[in-house]
Amino acid sequence: MRSMATEDDQTEKLVERAREGDREAFDALCNTHRVPLLRTISRMLGEGAREHTDPEDVLQDALARALTALPDFRWQGEGSF
Repeated sequence: MRSMATEDDQTEKLVERAREGDREAFDALCNTHRVPLLRTISRMLGEGAREHTDPEDVLQDALARALTALPDFRWQGEGSF
């Protein structure tokens, strides 16, 4: 038996609560994943695109889409969120 929940376990619980309409859980997910997502978005945009597109704007759009898609999301283990 594990004595401490892993980060992935916590994410899974937050996803489930967010799927049930818990806005605070969704906000916690956003706050937890914000920095790594921004890094990924910036890397994917590349230097040239970042001159015309703010990675924060892309992140906000992605999070809005994630919120809309949560009812159809199915947990598939580590990294699925």
